Amino acid sequence: AMSSQNQFSNSDARSKPDKGTQQLWKTWDNLAKKSGEHATVFENNGDRYRGQYVANMRSGQGTLNYKNGDKYEGEFLNNKPDGYGTYWVNENGKLRLQYRGGFGEGKRSGKGVFAYPDGGKYDGEWYAGKRHGQGRMIYADKSVYEGAWLNGKRHGSGTCFMANGDVHQVGQNSSNRCCQSARRHPPSRA
Repeated sequence: AMSSQNQFSNSDARSKPDKGTQQLWKTWDNLAKKSGEHATVFENNGDRYRGQYVANMRSGQGTLNYKNGDKYEGEFLNNKPDGYGTYWVNENGKLRLQYRGGFGEGKRSGKGVFAYPDGGKYDGEWYAGKRHGQGRMIYADKSVYEGAWLNGKRHGSGTCFMANGDVHQVGQNSSNRCCQSARRHPPSRA
């Protein structure tokens, strides 16, 4: 017959984890880590992501639906859009294509096309989310600026093609008066 003291000592031994097991929360945490292709993951901030993971981070191809209704579809690296992708903005419940092109660390980078709500469109190079390098801006009034951009603004030499057919060369020191509607196109979110 087993003494009552032995019963307690056996019970105590079973309640202590041995060196080969881990605490239950650690097991659940490890099971929650994501790697490879996943179905839709509902994130704490209200965003929804469907796509590939590496080391528990969005990496590879995927689609991210933001809580505000915006949507990004394309390549990810370290949880951020990185590579080629497409970004839509939610305007009163409808998605409008805003940008298609390169991303780097979550910002527009490389070559891409950005569509403005008023019908204007920029097709060119981007850096850190801003127009930067060579690009072509078509304004809502159908005037066009082709040339250099620096940190989101026209810079250096370029050519303005006015809607009335006039053509203006823009130089480094010019007043840059052509294509005045450029001031209505600051860098947008995304």
